Amino acid sequence: MIRTEIKRALTGKSFKFALVIGIAIAIAAAVSAISTEFFRWDIWDKYWINSDGSMNKNPQIAVSTLYRCWIGGDYSPFSMAFYYFLPLLAAIPFSWSLADEIKSGYRKQAIVRCGRERYYFSKYIAAFISGALVVAIPLIINYIIVACFIPARMPDPGESIWYAIFMSSFCSKLFYTLPLLYDLIIILIDMIFAGFWASLCLSLGFFIKNKAAIIILPYILLLLHQFICMLVSAFRFYIELSPFNFLKGYETSNTISGLVIFSSIMVIALVSVAITYIRGKTDNVY
Repeated sequence: MIRTEIKRALTGKSFKFALVIGIAIAIAAAVSAISTEFFRWDIWDKYWINSDGSMNKNPQIAVSTLYRCWIGGDYSPFSMAFYYFLPLLAAIPFSWSLADEIKSGYRKQAIVRCGRERYYFSKYIAAFISGALVVAIPLIINYIIVACFIPARMPDPGESIWYAIFMSSFCSKLFYTLPLLYDLIIILIDMIFAGFWASLCLSLGFFIKNKAAIIILPYILLLLHQFICMLVSAFRFYIELSPFNFLKGYETSNTISGLVIFSSIMVIALVSVAITYIRGKTDNVY
């Protein structure tokens, strides 16, 4: 049952649709970052390099690095777009499937064949995997493309304002010592968040029967949460609470806290598991 559900989730049109959108944004972000760096290098060649090969001013070479230019570290419109669309992309592939099967009556047949626990567990895992992969694949593609053109220079703590990663930032020490590991952690966090978000949307299928509403309504609530976070920041609370911002590999306006990231993911995970377990046990399917 699990294998069948995962196959359905990863081969369906919805997964391919969301994946194409994510990859398109990731490629556009890569092209934008690479062209920007090529322009920077052209300026170095024309105006900053003396005839003897020395630099006539600080070129900030460490700023021109893979670790700042990939989509998770590049504060560009494409990076912002990807992270704003991330919850939608995660929910599109398979989060609607439970509601669809309850509405069509297929759930009854499936539970008769394999049992409640196996059915709901398979649904949950398939939604999690599809949501995680539809976010991770574009991130990895973007990383590889950017790495092909921009050197992986070690970040310089003296240029922290360019990376938007400061001493108080999440895993900042790791970024300046093992930046590749830092970026892999960011991708892993994004995957886990996307997976549990997809599973949370799936669990709402017990209450909402409209496929589009299952994807859009939780996203609207997340946007409302973002607005509330902005209001909270106005009262000099400078810890980042919005997933739209703390899932990135750099800070926007507030400090990113590992505790907030962990707590947010745990809340989403526990709520999704609780709804699926309780309603799965008590829901009358016959």
